[in-house]
Amino acid sequence: METPFASATKQRDFWLFYLATFACFFTISQTAMLSVLLRDVHMSDQTAGVILGARYITAIVGTLYSATFVARIGVLNTAMLGIAVMVLSFLGLQVTYTEPAPAFAMRLLAGAGFGIFFPASFLFVRKCVTESCQIQYMAILQTALVIPNLFGPGVAEWYLHHFGSERFFVVMGLPPLLVTLIVWLLARGPTEVSKASTNSYIGLLGRREISVPLAASLVVGMVQTFAVVIDASLASMLGSLVSWVGTDNLAGEILSIPVSRVGPLLPYALMVLMLVLSPRGLMGTRDT
Repeated sequence: METPFASATKQRDFWLFYLATFACFFTISQTAMLSVLLRDVHMSDQTAGVILGARYITAIVGTLYSATFVARIGVLNTAMLGIAVMVLSFLGLQVTYTEPAPAFAMRLLAGAGFGIFFPASFLFVRKCVTESCQIQYMAILQTALVIPNLFGPGVAEWYLHHFGSERFFVVMGLPPLLVTLIVWLLARGPTEVSKASTNSYIGLLGRREISVPLAASLVVGMVQTFAVVIDASLASMLGSLVSWVGTDNLAGEILSIPVSRVGPLLPYALMVLMLVLSPRGLMGTRDT
């Protein structure tokens, strides 16, 4: 049976990288509770919205500069750098979330980390996995971004209910940071660096396989920005339209989940959908 990995070392590196990614996004998923914490320190909804949405600004910038980091320090180091920046920005919220400007700065840092990480993570998979299995393992890596959102906010809510906000960001952020450092030391990854591309970003945006997923990502990003600051459930928003469902069944419980808990899932759901519908979307024309 043909192995999907280029070598045993790259197989090990992939799963170590998966572990670091999962740990990072378990932590990041808990920022779904940040809107509640900002409200507890009496920030206005407008200020909270600006803070929560700040990461999208620098996510774009980080994405544009990810290739520069890859060319200088290599693929794995770039991806791990992005993870470390995201986790450190989460830890920094412990001493900054009570003030608008410092909290805004930490969210900008989180966005930059994600922007640096995301393109490098795809490139890392391509270097570890044989061409015939790359799409499958890119989708597998995406589960490390999606699955933590299913229970991370619940863990955060449990902690805040039992212990309050004191040391919340430290307790939830230090273990993933430790995992990140261990993986960074153990994983060798592809050692070669990439030659910097001479293609212009304007020229790349003219390619349909890039512009269409990008437009969809922009739309879902805008939707998520609104979703994460709405501390209301679908049941309360739809009112009488869903009142017949009731609250003593599974459908009623799902409708009672706050929109801010569901918001973080939206961009990752789109990414998985893009891989299903256009599996070579960012890497070329789809085979037919």
